[in-house]
This record gives sequence, C-alpha cells and structure tokens, in this order.
Amino acid sequence: MKHQFSSFPGITFFLLILFLPLQIHAQGSGIDEVGRINGWDKARDLFVRGDYAYVATELSGLQILDISNPENPELVGYWDDNPLEAQCVYVSGDYAYITDGKQSGLRIIDISDPENPTETGYLETLGIACESSL
Repeated sequence: MKHQFSSFPGITFFLLILFLPLQIHAQGSGIDEVGRINGWDKARDLFVRGDYAYVATELSGLQILDISNPENPELVGYWDDNPLEAQCVYVSGDYAYITDGKQSGLRIIDISDPENPTETGYLETLGIACESSL
C-alpha cells in the first residue's frame, strides 16, 4: 500500500516547524553585521573567550582574531600546520583543542601567546574527530 505525503499530518507539522526558523530568518531578524574579516577557506567552528575569537578554518587551520573592536576584527595569529582540515575548536586555559575532520586526531595548540600559537601535542583518535569539549 502506497502512502501519500498528505496522509501523514505529523510529518507535515514536523516539517513546518523545521523550516519555520529559516523563513523567519529570511524575513529579517534584526541582526546586523557590524564587522567582517576574510582570508581563509571555510570557517567551520568558532570559540570566543574574552577579546579573542578562535576559528577552525579547514585547510587554513586555526585563526586567532582580536574582536575587542567588533567593527574592525583583526587577525593576530594563526596555526596552519594541520595535515588536512581543522573542523572544531575548543579553548581551555592556554590551549586550543582542534579536531581534524578528515584525518582522525586531536591537535593541542598552545595559545598563551596569541600571535605565535604552537602545536604542543597530538592525540590520534579512532575514526573521524568531529567535536571537542572538556
């Protein structure tokens, strides 16, 4: 017996709820861009702490931005020695933890000097590393 989509009202309701936020955003939500910075391939993840934003940018690695002036964010440092793609970033203390979405692993980056981040450790993981938190 073949079911038609309209015979499942629960699915229709679910899809309506799922796409409703997209429609509201398209109509405008009162969010305005105040600053922008370009220069890398894809920004995959973001972690903000204090006046710094740490951005995992696939092939461009970790980008460290000074966001103390939101209208004029500035690149202050970067680490791009990752072998493939920086996917996710988490910051705790003086370290940024970056997962690699293509090659299993977790990179540990010393960010105590934001202008000169350096890799201090690597942990091989099974499968693809996609998230990090402590």
